[in-house]
Amino acid sequence: MKKFFSIIFAALAVSASAKDITIGEIVKIDDINYKIISLDPAQAEVTKSPYAEGELSILSDFTHYGVKVTVTKIGAEAFSCAPSDENPYITGNLIIPEGITEIGWQAFIGCNRLDSISLPSTLESIGNSAFYCFSDKPSTLAGISCAAVMPPACGEMIFGSRFNAKDGVSRDITLWVPKGTVFTYRAERQWDFFNIITDGEVRSIVEETQSIDNVEGNAELDLTAPMFNTLGQPVDADFRGVVIQNGNKFIR
Repeated sequence: MKKFFSIIFAALAVSASAKDITIGEIVKIDDINYKIISLDPAQAEVTKSPYAEGELSILSDFTHYGVKVTVTKIGAEAFSCAPSDENPYITGNLIIPEGITEIGWQAFIGCNRLDSISLPSTLESIGNSAFYCFSDKPSTLAGISCAAVMPPACGEMIFGSRFNAKDGVSRDITLWVPKGTVFTYRAERQWDFFNIITDGEVRSIVEETQSIDNVEGNAELDLTAPMFNTLGQPVDADFRGVVIQNGNKFIR
């Protein structure tokens, strides 16, 4: 009988814990706010956290009222910084944990003091201007890595303007991607923003293209004439990688 009542009490405790969690509830952990977005399964997104500063420690999951909650999104404007010295700044190395599938629009806009950004293999999409930095406060970012084999879908102006190197993060920092996916990233919009894309084996884009036949020197490339990437898509004079023009391939 005693064992029977123990089981009943345990079941009631689990039921009570589950009912304590509500959709929309904010859970604050180390100045980062997590909003419950689903109950079955229990999931949360990182929401606006105006008091978070320094090097972030974003959780992949946490326990709330005895229930494990998985963090799956970074919400819109979660850590956005306005172009004002009065706002707190996010600094150091930003690591987005595994399990995150989405980064919302302007999630880190204005966070110009980041040293590096690491994106997880589970990431599927990034919203508009997520990592954009204002031209009067240029980014100090040294590099970005993305572990996703398929390039996450991107909105507009994720890292900055393609046509203005001073507006946003530098196009000359290195983007690290999984082995063998350099050209897959190069072919996708917004990811082609970076002049330097290299894979996890620390091989440069030039080494990736050594096996391509009929490669010509840059001296014969006419920057004013139509140019295309290896997928046949038109590219502009700022494009870096393999360029096709008049049936010949050029490495830029």
